[in-house]
Amino acid sequence: MSKKTAKKKPYIQKKFDVTVALEQHKKGKNDLYLDLMTQLKKYQDVKLLKAYLTDFQDCVSLLDGRYYDFVRDVSVVNWFVNEALSKHYLSFLKRLVVAQPVHLKFILQKLLQHFKPALNSSLPVDIQQKEHWILCGHIQLALKSIYDNMPMMPNVLMSLLQKEFPYFKGNVFTVECYTRNLLQISMFMPDHRYKILELIITKMVNFDVLSPRHEIFPENESDDLTEMIDVVAKTEFDLNTGQLMKHPQAEMLDVLMHILLSHIQNVAYNNFEKTSLPDGSVQTKIDLPSCKKLYRELLLIFENVILPTHKTCHVQFFMFYVCKYHILLCDGFLDYLWKKFSNPNTEPIFRVTCSSYLGSFLARSKYLPVSSLLVCLEVFCQWIHDYIDMASNNKDKKPAFLKNHEPFYYLCQAVFYVFVFRVRDILDSEKAIRRALSWNFQRIITCYLNPLKFCMPQLVNKFASITELYQLAMCDTIIEKNRREILKEESFQIAYVDRDCILNSFFPFDPYLLSRSSLFIQPIYREYDTTVPNNQTTYLKNHIDDDDDDFLPQDVNDAEDRTILSIDEFSLFNDCDKEISSGGSRAYDIPRRNWKSKGEKNEIVEAMMVTLTILN
Repeated sequence: MSKKTAKKKPYIQKKFDVTVALEQHKKGKNDLYLDLMTQLKKYQDVKLLKAYLTDFQDCVSLLDGRYYDFVRDVSVVNWFVNEALSKHYLSFLKRLVVAQPVHLKFILQKLLQHFKPALNSSLPVDIQQKEHWILCGHIQLALKSIYDNMPMMPNVLMSLLQKEFPYFKGNVFTVECYTRNLLQISMFMPDHRYKILELIITKMVNFDVLSPRHEIFPENESDDLTEMIDVVAKTEFDLNTGQLMKHPQAEMLDVLMHILLSHIQNVAYNNFEKTSLPDGSVQTKIDLPSCKKLYRELLLIFENVILPTHKTCHVQFFMFYVCKYHILLCDGFLDYLWKKFSNPNTEPIFRVTCSSYLGSFLARSKYLPVSSLLVCLEVFCQWIHDYIDMASNNKDKKPAFLKNHEPFYYLCQAVFYVFVFRVRDILDSEKAIRRALSWNFQRIITCYLNPLKFCMPQLVNKFASITELYQLAMCDTIIEKNRREILKEESFQIAYVDRDCILNSFFPFDPYLLSRSSLFIQPIYREYDTTVPNNQTTYLKNHIDDDDDDFLPQDVNDAEDRTILSIDEFSLFNDCDKEISSGGSRAYDIPRRNWKSKGEKNEIVEAMMVTLTILN
């Protein structure tokens, strides 16, 4: 006769008394305490874990510094198996740090570590990311609750934010998630937003210096004009399609720039809060007070982080972007740069950098009014003339060497750069041309300081072509003289202090090469326009004598919208906007019209060769 098998009862986990376990652990009896910890780590029964969290909250008054190990062990448990359990756990942490501040640093550190997700490759990435953003929302609420109840919390948190920032060669999503959460923290800690932004931008600078332009798009180093156009056409296609950057640090920087510029946009529009109009419609209005406050914080970061860093390529565009929201911000940035440049107590390297920023900003910003552009050029030219007067009348007259007059030469280069880049706007009428005549370019280029000798060769040639075309200055004689001097010195191997000194070609707002974040920059960014507008063509036909038509492009009378310069002269400002090369030959080594053509005799060279023969 078969026996009936007894039905096995399901195992019911025994819940331990937390208070008793803690009291025994305090007295040195650890058996119950160890069983409790084993149960928490081994069994993931949601109901049981919820019950334990309730007990933990009831005994937070017991969890002083002696129970650091207990708090650490509890934090190791995976409390994030579902949303309800997560809320209970975070509620326990809030009560714990308020009742026992000794655990604040450890708890904050554990919360921040959840901002750095470790994605499982075996699970769908999009689902994991969605779940993680939900978790981050709960952690943000917990941090805000702690902040509201503990005024000392930011002092501890700020040091941890920097310590926990992901490694720069880490996963892109990890860095993105951590950065977004930092900016979210700044929303409920507005008094500490500056420090948070400074931390983020400092990390971005590290990515920026590791991703120079020639590494992002190595083909840009080509000197052939046709190849350059092809390369930049491909570059523009990549930017428009928003594909991932091939350079790992550039990809990381692109993600961070997109996050930062999005944050600036949200602050400027007050998170796109809509305002009702009398006619019943709604509009998104710029929050100017918030904009001004954010601008001041970013400007301070710009001064402390960006200016001292040599040749950053992209991160400085956050200032270019924030200035678009109001003309007051734009004028304020220009005023800051100019005051820093014109202050003789400023370090020369910072004066030089400010002049580069001034020139690049005036040339590239679409939102800058032409009136502001003209005022800036007038102020720059006046400073240059005053400097020439001072240098010429000084009893201890310094030689025209770059090291003696570096700020002067860099400001001259900035003026030439802006003039060539914005010539369509500057010379848009007869009145405008007369105004440009008042800037007296002729005196600037013929002074004993000889700025054309030190400026970039490509820029000198373009400036000379345009000023001769409009009869604003005649540069060929100066360029030829400089060429002869250098040729003589090189032929006789004369020691010359500044022979190899051509000004740096750093223009901080050169073309933006990051794909994702370019969506913010391209609408406000000015590309170089090589055509002469109709009103300028009419002026040239009416005001330039027949005897002077050698300065005009061929068939100018028949041209309605053509280029000022020949195709060979577009190496600096062609459609591809190639970054200006700091090397290469001097301006007077580049063939120009009215010079001797190839194959003709050069009396100077022949005389030098005869002398060398005699010496040998």
